[in-house]
Amino acid sequence: MSKKLKMFHLDEFNLDEIYELFKISKRHADRAYVLRNKNIIILIEETSRAKNEDIDKLVETIQTVREDERFLNIFQLKDTLGKIKFILTLHARKGLRSELAKHLAYKSRKLKATPLTASCDKDFRNKLRSLEILK
Repeated sequence: MSKKLKMFHLDEFNLDEIYELFKISKRHADRAYVLRNKNIIILIEETSRAKNEDIDKLVETIQTVREDERFLNIFQLKDTLGKIKFILTLHARKGLRSELAKHLAYKSRKLKATPLTASCDKDFRNKLRSLEILK
């Protein structure tokens, strides 16, 4: 995790390791950040050039996390009546076509999650600040 995110108490989880531990063979996002004091899980798919399958990975990940309580145990969160807020983040270093951003927004709305796109770490931090997740 970058030093700049550590100071905001965001815990980083490598989802490859967790899926391997749980013996889950579904497609999934790359990482998750958890902000426990606000019950927020930020799922991140990193790619050089965004594609529909990257959004599909985020969708499959949020569905798996919601269905499998072991994730909440690993993240050390208590899901009190569905109070966990999800942010689906597509981190595309070479930018994102507008139709993919719209597709991410549509999928996120259906899943009652917040969509977020970022092109670099600085952009990601700025957008988390705008959502009042970071100060």
